[in-house]
Amino acid sequence: MSLYKRLRILFCAALLLALTCSPSFSGLQFLNERKAYVGEEFILSPDPASIPTDAVIEWSLSSNVRSIMLRSGGFECAFTPVDTSPVEVSATLRDKTSGASMGTVRKTLIPSEFEVEISVVPEPVRIWNPIDRTEVDADELIAGHPVRVRAELKPSTEEKYTFVWTVDAATAVLSQDAQDLFIRRSVTGESELSVKAFNAGGVLMGSGEKVISVTLSQSDLAELARSKQAWQDWQRAQSLWKEKKYEEAFELARAAQAAAPRDSEITGGAKSMASHYDRYIRAENIRRKAVEQRARRLYDDALKSYRVAQVIWPTPEGNQLIRETEKESDAERVRQQKAKWLMDTASAYDQEGLFEEALDYYTQSLAVVSSDAVEKRVERIKNRVALIAEADQYAAEGAALEKKGLLEDAITLYSASLKSNPDRALRQHLQELQSVVSRRQKQAARLYDEGMKLERKGNDSEALQKYRESQRMWESIGTRDRIDELEQTVKAPSAPVRGPEDVGLGTQADAAHLVRQGDTLYLQRRLEEAAVFYRKALAMSPSNEPLRAWIKSLEAILRKQKAAKSANDLFLKGNALYREGKIKEAAAKYREGLAIHPNAEVESFLRKQGLDVEAGKGKAAQ
Repeated sequence: MSLYKRLRILFCAALLLALTCSPSFSGLQFLNERKAYVGEEFILSPDPASIPTDAVIEWSLSSNVRSIMLRSGGFECAFTPVDTSPVEVSATLRDKTSGASMGTVRKTLIPSEFEVEISVVPEPVRIWNPIDRTEVDADELIAGHPVRVRAELKPSTEEKYTFVWTVDAATAVLSQDAQDLFIRRSVTGESELSVKAFNAGGVLMGSGEKVISVTLSQSDLAELARSKQAWQDWQRAQSLWKEKKYEEAFELARAAQAAAPRDSEITGGAKSMASHYDRYIRAENIRRKAVEQRARRLYDDALKSYRVAQVIWPTPEGNQLIRETEKESDAERVRQQKAKWLMDTASAYDQEGLFEEALDYYTQSLAVVSSDAVEKRVERIKNRVALIAEADQYAAEGAALEKKGLLEDAITLYSASLKSNPDRALRQHLQELQSVVSRRQKQAARLYDEGMKLERKGNDSEALQKYRESQRMWESIGTRDRIDELEQTVKAPSAPVRGPEDVGLGTQADAAHLVRQGDTLYLQRRLEEAAVFYRKALAMSPSNEPLRAWIKSLEAILRKQKAAKSANDLFLKGNALYREGKIKEAAAKYREGLAIHPNAEVESFLRKQGLDVEAGKGKAAQ
């Protein structure tokens, strides 16, 4: 325990006995019985009613005080304690005429030091919240930003006093304004501050210390700024799209997606906009083709092009173009042409998979001109719609079973769906699911065999672990029976039971789900937890090169954060050695920290102390 702390304990005990009085003249009373503080003027004022009219007071004080002054004709005594030592005061009452003593009152005062409270004065800094999409006041201190700290005496006093600050080597002092100190750290970490208060005569009135944490780095701010800009660009892109400025909107959306690749709302919206933009471009190209056809008087072909373009990307202008072209056609061929135009429109809807609209237009065409070919198309589409509805029902039921983990039943329903409606995406998913099931079954069988071998050797605990992993890979009644039997006599292993996701056995949909979980953690700045989900997703989808590159960049960020923390720990150890006067050992710790991560303030501190920093800088650069 330090001498200072021991004195504080003695001081607190002495406060219980402060202002104790051992008078030999009980008639003399004092008006003020308040607490005395080091460095603050203390005034003893006797009660006039307790002093005879023909008496004067003779004062006597111990030597550990300053600025002793008598006031009110000697009836008041003012002085300033210089430390926490007891102050002995005696007041002798004497006859004004003869000088004879009428009695003496003695007091022992035990002064206290002021408490110095250090607090951080908030300086509002607005940062972007990527989850709520709003700007909020930062509740963390930011590296590279000035931080204002304030010292205050407790309790307050009217005495004049000044503060003297001390900071650690990794903290830069920018300026001091009365009781406020402005500091800055270039990197995240903890700053150690201490302050002493002195009165105008140089007497130490009290001291305090505080550790403040700087947790938000400049790279964090830059990333949040990019996230904000990306969101604003995406909002602007949506506004431009509503204004039908499709090309500007599409380019701005692509920029927003590139700036915030982990923001699922922007990424999903940009992909949807890209799909719509592709349809818009296709429709425009077809309309330009129609303009050329009209110029060559190929009205039938032009109308077909306009209607296809209108199906792909309907616009009021497109309808107007169709009406204008219709007026240009030969009146003699109106009825035949109208039937053909209706059939062409229906065919365009048919090609786009919009079968209800196609049936409507085919029915209108039949109402104008009867046609066996059109009737056969109507019958074909009706059968096709029925099969698609049946296939969709099978696929939906299969998807529900897949979510419940009933993969074999899901495969059966997916196969039935493909028979009714061949779908390339569903077929690819089915093949992928069948491959995953096969691999999981083989992995489960291998683990079961390993468990059987271990059980034969008497390693029941390890065998139980293998059976449990086998059951997680693929459920089996035989494996369940072995687990139930062993759990009766064997203590459960403490090691975690690995599942399919831990060995990369999953579909592309499983991998995408893991990526979304990682993205949620990433937006919450829980980077290490996010990296675990990303790696599991990559194990299921090793050909996903963008994900592989993202994991590589995330691991680089984690390594940099780890290096900065390790360096900060070494700087703190150097600070402790420096305070103990171990300059060389402290400098060695500072250089060791610089070898891990650079710090401009520490380098500046070493140079000011005349110590070499080049060795540390060289290692850090490597």
